[in-house]
Amino acid sequence: MVYMEQVTVSKTEITQQTGLAWMPLIKGFSYDEVQMVRFTTTRVGRRQRIIVIWEITYKDGNIENFNPSDLWERNTDSIVPRLEEMGILIIR
Repeated sequence: MVYMEQVTVSKTEITQQTGLAWMPLIKGFSYDEVQMVRFTTTRVGRRQRIIVIWEITYKDGNIENFNPSDLWERNTDSIVPRLEEMGILIIR
């Protein structure tokens, strides 16, 4: 079994690709569609482990709760300044 995880930060969007090599799951967003990102927490699993959720508010009013991959989460401190440069409001 070949599991993969990749986070790509480009000039126009950020994406994460996780899952099996032959069946990847790709999530992310284009900077120009996002108005704000708010960090919140939630509990998951039987042990009620606390995880960080990115609550993404789009310019069209839709809100998405985004659970980042471990790789994305470990690099949040590098990703957030890029989002701020693109004019996205960040609320921690």
